[in-house]
Amino acid sequence: MESRQLSQLTRCLWEFQEMTLEIEGLILISADRGVLASTVSESVAVNRVTAVVKTLIGLARQTSNWSPSQFNEYRVRYKDDAGNLRDAQLISVTDGIALVVILERQPTQNFAEPAAPFNTRQALHYVNRILRGENDPPNAMWL
Repeated sequence: MESRQLSQLTRCLWEFQEMTLEIEGLILISADRGVLASTVSESVAVNRVTAVVKTLIGLARQTSNWSPSQFNEYRVRYKDDAGNLRDAQLISVTDGIALVVILERQPTQNFAEPAAPFNTRQALHYVNRILRGENDPPNAMWL
């Protein structure tokens, strides 16, 4: 992946996180290459989540349950580095790539509010265009 693509992906993730109050962090993970872009610093918990996501993608590929066209979402619960239980959503982006949405510990809003699903679709659409090799897609429009 080119540095320009990584820069565009990272910018999109930061904008998505800033415009969606329920999100504390985002990680774009490839089953083959690991973390592609992230808004969270590397930690033991992030490394564990990355390993689990890579394994889940691999298992889902083998059982044909991984279809980005269906906008599949999976919810996982894990312990952060402080030992607190955290929730994250895994959303398929393309074959073998997932977006991990780390939710706030104490949500300021409900993830079912209109902004969160709308912004999620905007981010996925933009990320997908970058991953397909499109140069300079239009910026995502956030709620």
